[in-house]
Amino acid sequence: MRPSWVTTLLASTALASGGIALSETTGSHQPLRSEAVLAAPDEPGAPLVIEGRVLGALGRPVRNARVWVYHADTHGKYVRYDRTPRQLGGMLRTDVLGGYRIRTILPGPAEGVPHVHMLIEQSPTDYRMGTVNLCRRFGAGSDTEFARLPQMLELPNAASWRYVRQDSVGVFHCTWDPQAELGPRMEETPGAFARRP
Repeated sequence: MRPSWVTTLLASTALASGGIALSETTGSHQPLRSEAVLAAPDEPGAPLVIEGRVLGALGRPVRNARVWVYHADTHGKYVRYDRTPRQLGGMLRTDVLGGYRIRTILPGPAEGVPHVHMLIEQSPTDYRMGTVNLCRRFGAGSDTEFARLPQMLELPNAASWRYVRQDSVGVFHCTWDPQAELGPRMEETPGAFARRP
């Protein structure tokens, strides 16, 4: 059974900081929020919550940054961020402490390992890409969803790998503080950040 937040599709995808996002459910504009719900209620897969802070130079929080998040479905298949209709992708805006929360499903092993991408807008001319690879520290037991994550006793790179843990009601959790300055700079403005009419 899915937690109740999964039923809150994109109505709560936007967060308070003044940006505008197009709701896929109503077609109306709404303010961006620091929490994004990416998975529709009927999307197959185990619930996943990723939260943290976007960090900039010297580890300082990047406040009010627009962030486009996307990942593969539970089978490891993508619908890219610049195609319509969008699937398992959404825009959020960091809060005053650089904080964000993403509610989605555990992605399948696309390109070898389950992972989530972030495109971070530090300024209207500076877009950075960040990717977090998901793994587990402990054995999966009989949990087939958890078993899809590679087991690692040590993280190969703390900046781009994170452990996922499961709570008592079956929701997976991950904490990631992407450092925008370390991500590769995008040469052009990504389609997800194009101005809407």
